[in-house]
Amino acid sequence: MKSNGNSLLDDLCCTNEKDVDIVEQNFKYNLNVAEKLKKTQCFIKRRQRNEKKSRYCEIKDNIPPEDLLVVQEECRKIRSEGISQTVQTLQRTYGSKYDYDIFREAEKDVSKELDKKTQSLSDKIKHLQHELQKTQNSRKCNIYEQER
Repeated sequence: MKSNGNSLLDDLCCTNEKDVDIVEQNFKYNLNVAEKLKKTQCFIKRRQRNEKKSRYCEIKDNIPPEDLLVVQEECRKIRSEGISQTVQTLQRTYGSKYDYDIFREAEKDVSKELDKKTQSLSDKIKHLQHELQKTQNSRKCNIYEQER
């Protein structure tokens, strides 16, 4: 029994039983520090994610309506390339177990959601284009009236 106690002390790098208390205190302290670090890392990640999201929204909101259509078309191309790459990866990974029908159903669900967003976005684009045209027409009228 005594040899087990001595081997435990050796494992903890302790010379006597008083050192075990110090090791326990250090262990508890390290656990507290690790928990604080974990919380800090989560906070930092969340802040970075929010910063990236706000930068994305700022860039997206500043795209002129005529360029937005080009961006949407590019997104469609990227999406179709991504889908084909995903299908190829799934086929390589799962081989004969891969079922395209399941993938297709998931793809349809995602498409529905994206199309809803795309439709509302294209409605916004049309509205902005209409407002821009109205503004330009009113400016032309004002210039014409000023010339009279």
